[in-house]
Amino acid sequence: MKQAIEDRFPLLGGIVPIGITFVPVTEEEFTSIETVLGVTLPIDYRDFVGEYGASAFGESVQFRLLETDPVHPVQSLLGTPIPRYEEGHLSAFYGGKEAGTYSLANALEAYKGRMPDTMIPIADDGGGNQICFGIKGKEHGKVYYWDHHNEWDEQDFLEDYGEPMPADVKFQNVYLIAESFEDFIRRLEKTVSL
Repeated sequence: MKQAIEDRFPLLGGIVPIGITFVPVTEEEFTSIETVLGVTLPIDYRDFVGEYGASAFGESVQFRLLETDPVHPVQSLLGTPIPRYEEGHLSAFYGGKEAGTYSLANALEAYKGRMPDTMIPIADDGGGNQICFGIKGKEHGKVYYWDHHNEWDEQDFLEDYGEPMPADVKFQNVYLIAESFEDFIRRLEKTVSL
């Protein structure tokens, strides 16, 4: 798997660090994160961020979504149309604690309670949207796009509807990108300039 992922790097402009050097996630950090989450992260993802960490590709890259509608569309319940997306961009992967803003630990903390608890942020698109990894349930092992423009708020929902937010509503801004981390890397392509 590692070779299949690395074989894509030249097509995407190579892999470059965010900052001066690569800041990988250490084994100690992985152990801590996995203990808190109660899961074991897939080996291909662990290998990637364990070697490269906070990183990006040398070219601007994008991906096409497998599903252009949210995983669980709920527009009729909320009364506003949820946007359709066909593609997204990848800016940078999160890395080790020393990467500061680009650390996986910081991203986990920043997005805790803001996205479904079956997924974690692993990268950003440069504009606040997140590329996420499914860690539990039917999302396990899959890669998703999380749109921050349509972020939900449980307290607002409770005030507006008088009941707790159903689990499906938390997916109103989540789109499937890939079936696995390797599939995600395989689906990345250089951004086409017009």
